[in-house]
Amino acid sequence: MKIVVSVVGVAIILSAVSRVIEYRFQKKIQENTTPHKQTVDLTKVPSEVKSFLSEENLQKLDDNGMNIYTGTNPPNIEGTYAFKNQVVKYDPVGYFFNVISLDYTFRDQKDNNTVTYIVKGREEKEFSEKGNGVIISGEGNCFSVYVDNSTNAGGECKSKSAEVFSACKTDKGLVDMDQGTLWTYVSDKCTSEEHVPAGYLRIFTQKTLAPKVN
Repeated sequence: MKIVVSVVGVAIILSAVSRVIEYRFQKKIQENTTPHKQTVDLTKVPSEVKSFLSEENLQKLDDNGMNIYTGTNPPNIEGTYAFKNQVVKYDPVGYFFNVISLDYTFRDQKDNNTVTYIVKGREEKEFSEKGNGVIISGEGNCFSVYVDNSTNAGGECKSKSAEVFSACKTDKGLVDMDQGTLWTYVSDKCTSEEHVPAGYLRIFTQKTLAPKVN
């Protein structure tokens, strides 16, 4: 009997600890996100973006808290920035989790508002105007980068997604980062374990400084 009571007691304690951890994590998410207060004219998003991200999908991003900066004079953002405190800002089913540390590199920014975009984490992805479309817009210190991404999960499973990466530049790095990924196409050959359904949107954010490391 004592053993049974002890096991039950341990289970109750572990359950309580789990609830406390979950509460603190949700609190951290709330503290690291801010209400969406930016007003954006989505008709001013670069026309090239509309080929892979419709106005309807841009509106979906905007409605769910994604900051989007338009304009034809974005800051020069070339360099590598270290992000270590990303959290989920929006997920339609409430799936929240910490994100692994990622380095974002921007290079070869040109006057026609194209830029090369590289992400390094568990895997490395490189996008450029020679392959996937990468367009930058913005004014002053704030900018948005739009990425046309087509992936192949292996075999016949194919998908397409569009990414928008927004932030503001300081003399030490980037702040107020939002990164939204919207899956625009998922083939019927993809299983639910391989991909989320078409139309799925997830937005990450990091309000703390992402220092420039290179």
